[in-house]
Amino acid sequence: MPGDYKELVERSGDGAFDGYLDLLIADGPPGSLDIVDFNEFWARCSDVDGDGSWAPYRWYPAPGGLLQWASTEQKTSFFWLTEGTDPDRWPILVTDEAYTEWDRFDGSTAEFVHRLLTDPLHPRYFDSHWFMPYERPTDTGDH
Repeated sequence: MPGDYKELVERSGDGAFDGYLDLLIADGPPGSLDIVDFNEFWARCSDVDGDGSWAPYRWYPAPGGLLQWASTEQKTSFFWLTEGTDPDRWPILVTDEAYTEWDRFDGSTAEFVHRLLTDPLHPRYFDSHWFMPYERPTDTGDH
């Protein structure tokens, strides 16, 4: 994964930016979407059902495949297009729940998040910004 994404997750943890952009994180608390498990599940589904829903793209670990790193409650999905061996240079693709239109951003994950949250032309623009940490129930081991 891109280095700036790892730093973003390390600094913010489990939650959403502006109550909008939910990060998928590795080894998150119970109830969070684990980025590894999530993407492995969809890769298996893609193997079984083919890549029709995501055409013209394939799912990671296919060369140049999609790797989802964030989503919204409005079902917008954010992916890295895993082109090349340097994750810090992977472009970002954004699509809605129908997977019919794809927007590409060539830049870092942190730059993308910054622009998404601070662009006054974006439909989810707010004058002030916040990170909303999710309070998830902790697993005490008592069942």
